[in-house]
Amino acid sequence: MLLFLLIPVLTIIVGGLAAIYLKPSQTIYSVILHFSAGVVFSVVSVELLPDIIKIHDPVRISIGFGLGIFSC
Repeated sequence: MLLFLLIPVLTIIVGGLAAIYLKPSQTIYSVILHFSAGVVFSVVSVELLPDIIKIHDPVRISIGFGLGIFSC
């Protein structure tokens, strides 16, 4: 069980060392930013939108969420 706890610790250490010694190219930087934006939209879609739709008008929420996605 303790070995499973070492996986995130080692990942953070390796990632931190890589960030110190390696500078990502503009392409890699862009990929990381786009991936992060996708994760944020995914979390909002799955976790927040169902609760918001229960309180507010689903049509307006859908239009606003859609415009937010396409404005990127």
